[in-house]
Amino acid sequence: MRIELPKNNKKESYIERTQLTFKDIKGFRKKVQYIWEYYHILFFTVILCAVLIGGVAMSVYQNIKYKTVFYCTIVNNRLTEETQQALTQDFSDYIQLNPENEILTIDNSLVIDYAENSPQQENTYYSIEKLTALFASRTVDCFISDSTVTEAYATTAGFHDLNQILPQDMLDALSDRLVTFVAHENEDAPGVEGAYSIDITGTKFAEQYGIYLDHAYVSIIVNSEHVDSAVAFIRFIFGL
Repeated sequence: MRIELPKNNKKESYIERTQLTFKDIKGFRKKVQYIWEYYHILFFTVILCAVLIGGVAMSVYQNIKYKTVFYCTIVNNRLTEETQQALTQDFSDYIQLNPENEILTIDNSLVIDYAENSPQQENTYYSIEKLTALFASRTVDCFISDSTVTEAYATTAGFHDLNQILPQDMLDALSDRLVTFVAHENEDAPGVEGAYSIDITGTKFAEQYGIYLDHAYVSIIVNSEHVDSAVAFIRFIFGL
């Protein structure tokens, strides 16, 4: 079959616009240029599909191989990379996590500021959307934040009443640090008073891992799938 090669828009000398067969094109470089000119879109499509398929396959593999045993969200308190790694490693050691098939996450990326005209408005919208998705998917187990953000979630029934899930020895040891709120599942529901958070301000844990909030509270998400790990995290915080 006879074909006519197109002109190169950048170099008119790409290959003379004459009637040639592919085997008539002289030189490896010119043959490659010819193939690229006609087939690069197809090549890119194939490569893109391979990358996407590979990414999906890797994600499925990771989900099969690893089991999440704990997820903690820290709001309004950024940790240094070194501190985050240290906290992750120290708690992993504490619960004797198996790195071959178990993982835990300490997420300190979220910022929530309810103030009017806050410079953090965009981050606040993003953080609330992310938290909503994480809560709905039952991903988060523990929640650390300041009193304002904690109260917003505690009073809308986002946390466990710790009086109901902590063992008695922990309740006795932490009785002076329990923080009480009145939770409402919706605006019309009667309030339920409970100890929905624990004050960790000024603890050795806060000092060691850079929790610098004026009032730092830790809570357990009401639909946590790893309550045992969350309770272990509170033991870890207080050295119980």
